[in-house]
Amino acid sequence: MKPLRVLFIEDSDVDTELICAELKRGGYDVTHSRVDTEAGLLAALAGGEWDLIISDFSMPRFDGLTAYEVFSRQDYDIPFIFVSGAMGEERAVQAMKAGARDYILKGHLGRLNAAVQRELVEAERRRQGRAAEAAKAREQRRLALALQVTGAGVFEFRVPAYSESFFNDRVAEIFGLRHDRLPPPLEFREWFFGRIHPDERQRAVDAREDFISGRTRDFAVELRMRHEDGSWRNVACHAAAAEREPDGEVTALVGILLDRTEEKHLEEQFRQAQKMEAIGRLAGGIAHDFNNLLTVISNFGEFVLERLKPGSGPHDDMQEVLKAARRAEKLTEQLLAYSRRRPVAPSVLNVNALVGDVDKMLRRLIGDEIEFRTDLAPKLWNVKIDAGGLEQVLVNLAVNARDAMPDGGRLAIETANIEVGDEYVTVKG
Repeated sequence: MKPLRVLFIEDSDVDTELICAELKRGGYDVTHSRVDTEAGLLAALAGGEWDLIISDFSMPRFDGLTAYEVFSRQDYDIPFIFVSGAMGEERAVQAMKAGARDYILKGHLGRLNAAVQRELVEAERRRQGRAAEAAKAREQRRLALALQVTGAGVFEFRVPAYSESFFNDRVAEIFGLRHDRLPPPLEFREWFFGRIHPDERQRAVDAREDFISGRTRDFAVELRMRHEDGSWRNVACHAAAAEREPDGEVTALVGILLDRTEEKHLEEQFRQAQKMEAIGRLAGGIAHDFNNLLTVISNFGEFVLERLKPGSGPHDDMQEVLKAARRAEKLTEQLLAYSRRRPVAPSVLNVNALVGDVDKMLRRLIGDEIEFRTDLAPKLWNVKIDAGGLEQVLVNLAVNARDAMPDGGRLAIETANIEVGDEYVTVKG
């Protein structure tokens, strides 16, 4: 027995029971409720879930057509069948025109179960169709959100192009335009290829010809393309065939555009950081070995200096040698700090003197395109800090400033005495 929940719009308990008995003979386990007024119908629809509605056509207080009108305004998709004792052909036509699924005479209930079975199957198909449409709509929303997150420009057009082509707003944004500034479909290909960097245009043309002719499955190129502000942007273009001729020639395609300019910039920065890390390791290794040699030179130089007469020429010459060795030791300390291989050793020092020591190295790092100056306070207080760590901070700041001014600029290092108290920490924090 298949469960069946039936709402009867009927003024007769006897007729309701007769119809239920017929449904049971058809294999249905019937649960039902009966109403015969508009208020009762609305309450039953709101308060229960029904598989089927069976309505009489002629009732003293509530006729069938009015009942169907009330039901249809509630937007329920429930099979609605008229079962009437005296309906007539004209009324039957009225009922079907109104939207009823079927009508059956009470004197011929033998057709009832077949009609119910048909309508339940149709209702299930409609339910599945709505579920499929809802799932499709959810999938489209997810796809739209995914495209929005990736920042992809989406396009679709036929080959040769005509008015059915589609471009979303992001396609225009990638080139710095409003959507209404994009060219019409018939002119889009020429406009698009005209924005490609001259050094890469032929490669794009060849890739397109291979794709359209069917020699390649997909179209995938990354190109430098001219933005509306005149700059060159790194744009990745991927397209796939939506329709092909039997010989493989593409007649419709769908694709995306991705602005990878920032991503390429970050990749370049990462590669540069890797190079600098490798150089730092190499410099650290060389500085460590060189520092060992300088230690030997300094020690033996001191031994020789002790044997020489003060004030003599050889004595003065050896002192200059030792001074040069100490300057070389300081340079190796800077290299070890740069490579992060020198242990942290805080000491009391004058920052002005340290800035003066790294001045030449910073000028070499930033190049001639950037103007470099120092403004050092004349009576700067001493601080306790790791000299190598501070030098590394100055080097990093100088390198970052250089990268931020590719066309040249001005870099200044200033020192000053500042008292850091609770008020300063509160304001700056």
